[in-house]
Amino acid sequence: MQTSELGLLTKLERAGFTLKSAAPLLKFADDNDLLGVLEASSDKVLPLIGTAIEFSPALLPVAGAAIKLPPFALYGGALLSVVSAAAVVYIIPDDSASSIAIQTLVAVPLGVVLPGAFGVGGFLLSKLR
Repeated sequence: MQTSELGLLTKLERAGFTLKSAAPLLKFADDNDLLGVLEASSDKVLPLIGTAIEFSPALLPVAGAAIKLPPFALYGGALLSVVSAAAVVYIIPDDSASSIAIQTLVAVPLGVVLPGAFGVGGFLLSKLR
């Protein structure tokens, strides 16, 4: 489907985009077969997507690859991350303040942040398909 048929350019213009500023967003959406998702996005979400793409061009290939993954792969990544956090806490001894600090610095991202991100990503991908 063409962007003109979707009314996407009008929607992007209402969200504050120019044709030049919308080009990277449209290219990313077209490359990943997400024009319909972009069209269904609310006017409040579109500027956030554009800002994310503008400030993180190095992450676009990673995001494109992640979108093509099946949701269960992200759920598996969440589980693997939690198991890794538990292993870090179990393997690193609790014999000094620095060891406990290392446990905390490694276990919190592995046990909370990454599983949360993977879980939300898996949920969103399951809704997109």
